[in-house]
Amino acid sequence: MNDPAAYRNKTALPVGEKDGQLQMGFYAPRSHRIVDVDECLISKQESNLVLQTVRSWMEKSHVPPYNEITHKGLVRHVMSRVSKKGEVMAVIVAAAPSLPHSRELIAMLRAQLEGLKSVYLNVNRRGDNVILGTENHLLFGDERMQDTLLGLSFSVSPLSFFQVNPVQTEVLYQTALDFADLKGDETVADLYCGAGTISLLLAKKAKQVIGIEIVPPAIEDAKENARTNGIETTQFHAAAAEELLPKLVQQGLKPDVVMLDPPRKGCEEKVLEAICQCGPEKVVYISCDVATQARDAKYLTAHGYTAVKCQSVDMFCLTGHIENVLLFVKAQEEKNEHLCHH
Repeated sequence: MNDPAAYRNKTALPVGEKDGQLQMGFYAPRSHRIVDVDECLISKQESNLVLQTVRSWMEKSHVPPYNEITHKGLVRHVMSRVSKKGEVMAVIVAAAPSLPHSRELIAMLRAQLEGLKSVYLNVNRRGDNVILGTENHLLFGDERMQDTLLGLSFSVSPLSFFQVNPVQTEVLYQTALDFADLKGDETVADLYCGAGTISLLLAKKAKQVIGIEIVPPAIEDAKENARTNGIETTQFHAAAAEELLPKLVQQGLKPDVVMLDPPRKGCEEKVLEAICQCGPEKVVYISCDVATQARDAKYLTAHGYTAVKCQSVDMFCLTGHIENVLLFVKAQEEKNEHLCHH
């Protein structure tokens, strides 16, 4: 990335207490000890302002931080999202369904952030380390924020999945689109499609795109994003790829291209099996964990595919993590060989 500073459009920082002092920041490696920070150099400046404002509001209004051990207290995390245009969504994650002194908080945030679009209270009473609960209360502003990616518009809510590095996300998705090299008459299956970002970009160049994602709110977002952008050639299914894809293949689905963007654990073998069974010409595989991608690549190569292109993208700058894109094509000679063996 040309300028790897202040790139993150989303931050979620834990809140706690040590020796009576408020702590807000990041967990030290492999622990729940909070390293107190006032700003983060890879976050958008607006996120730092949200953090600083919430800190002074908590101190002024004596709002207690949540304690993981005793399960007492209130504020667990401070999350913010910032759009390319500088619109800001601030989310207070708390252990109760109402927030004391919330009017003061809203006034302070509005004074600091001219792009403030919304303030949410997210209720999380869970005992584990999942950051967000499922219950959201809009305290101020609009329910959703708009953001753009490669010329398409996406609406973002507190629970939406949206890549955290907007500049490099465009580089990543453009790479995947270039690898797919669509001509206009293809059927594409987009597995683990999230809120449909890649599906909609593919739909501009394909005849039909079928997106599958296990998280139902993400699929609602995907359908909404398709409507917003006037795209009518997509179908989205809320289901586990390993359950739905084999069924669709049995029913006769024959995609020309399969796009894969699984979570860190990679693809389930049932997914890879179904892909090899329906035999798309190309498989484009985006991964945030090259070890599981290598494991899945081994399966695809053993079942009639050849990896022909590879490109990594510096998505999480200044860390050891990358996103990696692999292009597999159906191996012609092997295909005929397989037929002979059978």
